[in-house]
Amino acid sequence: MQEPAPGFAPPPDEPATGPCIVCDDPLDPVHQAFCSSCLQFFHLRMTENVEARDCGAIYFDEETCSMVFNCNPCYADYIERAYPSTPRMPGHPPRR
Repeated sequence: MQEPAPGFAPPPDEPATGPCIVCDDPLDPVHQAFCSSCLQFFHLRMTENVEARDCGAIYFDEETCSMVFNCNPCYADYIERAYPSTPRMPGHPPRR
């Protein structure tokens, strides 16, 4: 198996059963993801036609040509670094 790019971790083999890193509620066994930045699990809807919590985002990283899964705090940090002139939206986590 090829080593992951620096800053990116391979997802674990088993779904997590603990709390979400963002909201601290128990994780759904289906609708969850592994954050590529902080390496923690968070709620993420895997399809649009279901009612499930979203505590993160999926985006395409042009630098690595890959899909990246990030929890909301890590995604806000990415947006801040990638687009420094963009104002923070209401409800975004505080700056670290």
